Amino acid sequence: MPNADQLAEMEQSMMEEHRKDREALDRLKRFLPKNGSGPQFAPVGPALSTEDNEDEESLTIIAKVEEVMTADLDKKWTVPKMVAHLKTIAFPLVAKKPASTMGLVFKRLQKRGRIRIVKRGAGRNPNVWRANLPTEGDSDSSAQNERPTQRQAVHLQ
Repeated sequence: MPNADQLAEMEQSMMEEHRKDREALDRLKRFLPKNGSGPQFAPVGPALSTEDNEDEESLTIIAKVEEVMTADLDKKWTVPKMVAHLKTIAFPLVAKKPASTMGLVFKRLQKRGRIRIVKRGAGRNPNVWRANLPTEGDSDSSAQNERPTQRQAVHLQ
């Protein structure tokens, strides 16, 4: 049977453990979204380092894939090749099926006009993709695409 001193020591030890647990819980709560619209978990690992003052957008998978594809405009990419490449450069792929996510990324970049299909795949052969070459006429602010506002002259052709 423990004596009073031993019980007091045990109580002090338990209170210290409880304090440490509460501090750890408070640290975890900081990662939860404030309004319920953010990600459930904060990303961890080397992707969070902001070396060379990179923007936060460059941490997204879409931005990274676009960066990789535009680095070498002649290189052709498939979904499995891109997934393998991102794994070799230690980019965090948190999806259960990274290939499915990559397919959606490629479709979104195609919709934005950043990449195009070079060879359509079928069956086990995947689509082959390549970055679009930037052209001088790709500016979104060209006069032909702009609608005149109240004080602008209308150019008829």
